[in-house]
Amino acid sequence: MDERVLAEAFNVNTDLARRLRGEDDYRGMIVRVERGLEVISPQRSPEERRNKRATTTETTREGIIPRKRQIQWRRGTFCTARLRHNANNPSDADIFNPRAGRVTNVNSHNLPLRNLQLSVQRVVLYRDAIFAPHWNVNAHSICYITRGSGHVQIVDDNGNTVFDGQVQEGQMITAPQNFVVVKKASVQGMEWVSFKTNDAAKISQLAGRSRHSGPCQWKW
Repeated sequence: MDERVLAEAFNVNTDLARRLRGEDDYRGMIVRVERGLEVISPQRSPEERRNKRATTTETTREGIIPRKRQIQWRRGTFCTARLRHNANNPSDADIFNPRAGRVTNVNSHNLPLRNLQLSVQRVVLYRDAIFAPHWNVNAHSICYITRGSGHVQIVDDNGNTVFDGQVQEGQMITAPQNFVVVKKASVQGMEWVSFKTNDAAKISQLAGRSRHSGPCQWKW
């Protein structure tokens, strides 16, 4: 990974970024939470609220029965399987930072995707924010840019840069398993959807040999 990219992602100078690469550092994983853990939730934008109302109206017209009204169907149990999930719903975000963006994961935990071996990650990155260096632990990833533009760098498991360039709305890029990826949004911001070849896909952060398996890290 380029030292300048690491320096910007972690907001440090290039000398410290070189140390963060930690090629000779074999320490294990360190996870620490101080003064408790608080969770904040994103709010819908005016456009998203309008789209939500339009979708609700259309669903009512089509006569689709809300999930809470599903009837009892077999041996006294209720059918609770969900066949549709809105990954663009801000209130369903798994990770949210009011100054950087949000991440929503759709996998076999919230949709019956186990037999498909597929999961989806929806990311909304605000202007100039960075989705810090990470890699896919157990899946390949195909990323489709749905809005905006930004810079993407991908490095293989031998440390060779395989992609370093700009991407924009309508373009697609592939990140193989174990390849390190870093994304930075332009002043327009950047949004994308990643399709991953595992129903419970995981990513891990890059910070030398000390790393954590949290879903994202932000810099803005």
